[in-house]
Amino acid sequence: MKKQPRRPEKILYIEDHNESKLLVTRMLEAEGCEVVSCSDGVHGMELAASERPDLILVDMNLPFMDGYETASRLKALFPKNMKQLPVIATSVYSSYDEKDMAIAAGCDGFIPKPIDVESFIPTLYDYYNGRRDTILPERERDALVKYHRKLVKKLEAKAAAIMLDDETGLYNAKYLYKRIEEEMSRSVRLDEPFSLAVITTDITGPPERLTLDEERRIALNVISDVLRNAKRLFDVAAKLDSGSFCVIVGGCARENAPKVAERLCAKLHERTINLLDPKVSIRYRYGAKSYDGGHLDPVTLVESARQGAVPFH
Repeated sequence: MKKQPRRPEKILYIEDHNESKLLVTRMLEAEGCEVVSCSDGVHGMELAASERPDLILVDMNLPFMDGYETASRLKALFPKNMKQLPVIATSVYSSYDEKDMAIAAGCDGFIPKPIDVESFIPTLYDYYNGRRDTILPERERDALVKYHRKLVKKLEAKAAAIMLDDETGLYNAKYLYKRIEEEMSRSVRLDEPFSLAVITTDITGPPERLTLDEERRIALNVISDVLRNAKRLFDVAAKLDSGSFCVIVGGCARENAPKVAERLCAKLHERTINLLDPKVSIRYRYGAKSYDGGHLDPVTLVESARQGAVPFH
């Protein structure tokens, strides 16, 4: 008599597509398996630690932290148990590259979508009972390189998201102060000054206009576009707050910093003058501050440039 394969008692299913989640859950529960599910990799790692499943099924196309990264982290999270705890990838993309990358990321097997209801359960049991997919030696190096490139792109995207302002796409204030610290250190080390220019906007309208949200949105779009396209004038542009912007001008002598700020204001004025409601006006003020040594901190340096601002005419 043929020996029946062992059945996993508890399965963790990490999947953000509700229809797939419902189909697989029903199939597994009909087999007597307990299914614990979630929609993202971070929650999946938490459940893997608390629920101690017998098998993990993870979709490769998860939002935020994709299935490849989730599989790698799961293997790192439970290194002693992972030889016995299979992590199986699922994906609508079933090319050799996708399969190889999944295995390179730490998955033990790969099941393509759409799920084949006839073969799914037997295949899953095979993995639970010891089956492990491998990469052909001649493809292993390429798979690892592609997987690492994928990780690097994700890390770069995450790093950029931390540094950028949501509204404008310019750098945020936190990143600006970090860059100023670096410039201050560089200035002292190389005996080379640098300058800051702060541009402050002021949008006004008639009393009946209680909100100027639309004009602010237009102004923000224009200002961010101008600053992104005027990079030859400065090194870094950042949004300080809802109405102020700051640029770092490397190697700029004290007397030249206000000229850079005034040129930026002229560009902004030229671009916004005909865009707003005729009853609404936008005014710019600009200030500059140079650093050539001393013990100023980044915040004080920026505030000095802001407080010294003069109206642009």
